Amino acid sequence: MTVGELMSGYLAFLDGEAKSAPKIRSQVKPVLRILGSFQVADVRGAALDAYRAQRGKEKSIRGGPVEQSTINRELTYLRAAMHRAYADELTDRVPAFRMRKETGERRDWWTDEQLQAVLEHLRKRHPCLADLVEFYSLTGWRKQEALRLRWDEVDFQRE
Repeated sequence: MTVGELMSGYLAFLDGEAKSAPKIRSQVKPVLRILGSFQVADVRGAALDAYRAQRGKEKSIRGGPVEQSTINRELTYLRAAMHRAYADELTDRVPAFRMRKETGERRDWWTDEQLQAVLEHLRKRHPCLADLVEFYSLTGWRKQEALRLRWDEVDFQRE
């Protein structure tokens, strides 16, 4: 079985199970392009290191280098597909996936002045949205992290 066949089966499984399947399908394109013709049995440390090296030389959608976090996420989907194949007895092993330390940190794309101007505009027209944007800026959380937060998870006594 090739990595392409493995991922095809995994993506078909996700289509019925996960709302995020279209996003994942997009994010595994580099895995399919680089490792798709490899036999699953040949995916070991050297192949994974070669994948990391090749992806590290490529440009991201924004034009900069591909971040380590992106490469880790892509390999996480491959690892999940291999674990599923192992559970279904389609393969007899799953290689060790050693994720690399993520070097990038979340960056602010707006200056403080730009953020304040946006918040001022939102407060006039959409006060709830202004609160949410301000929460994002203060915490560095992603949209879904903030939107999934429940009141019982908030500690109002702690600063």
